[in-house]
Formats: sequence, structure tokens, C-alpha cells
Amino acid sequence: MLAHEFRAVRHLAARVLAVMGKLSSVVVMSSIVDKVLPVLSSPEPIKRQGAMEAVACIVDSLNTQVIPFAVLLAVPVLGKFKYAPFY
Repeated sequence: MLAHEFRAVRHLAARVLAVMGKLSSVVVMSSIVDKVLPVLSSPEPIKRQGAMEAVACIVDSLNTQVIPFAVLLAVPVLGKFKYAPFY
């Protein structure tokens, strides 16, 4: 759903992941690292936007609980700022 063509669907999928992250942060974060972060390297902008929105919603939802996972998220996210669509 994070790669859906409609941004409302992508946003709601990201919010669902964020709520699931509040309930079980270790399981969801391992899934995010394994399945969502590699999508940030996709050549398709819609897939990258969905992955980035999922990461943003999870960070916003977890607040300080995201600190143990900050290293896992920061490097891939900051590495993708070189793409023009994110400016």
C-alpha cells in the first residue's frame, strides 16, 4: 500500500504502520529496516515517497522511543536527500 498511486492511501498505510509501531516497536522496526528502507533506493518516485512517509509517521508516532533505532533510520534517509524530488 505504500506504493499506491493515490497519496491518501499511502498516507493511511504509513499511519497504520505508525500505530503498529507504538504497539510493538521492535517487530515493526525490523520490518521497516528490512522492507521499507530498501524502497528508498527505488527509481520510482511514488515508491520513495511512500517509504519516506512511512518513516516520517513512525518517527512522529514513536517520539523518544525511536532513539534506539535512530542510527538504522538516519543513514538511509539522509542518503536519499540527493534525489531532486525531495527538495
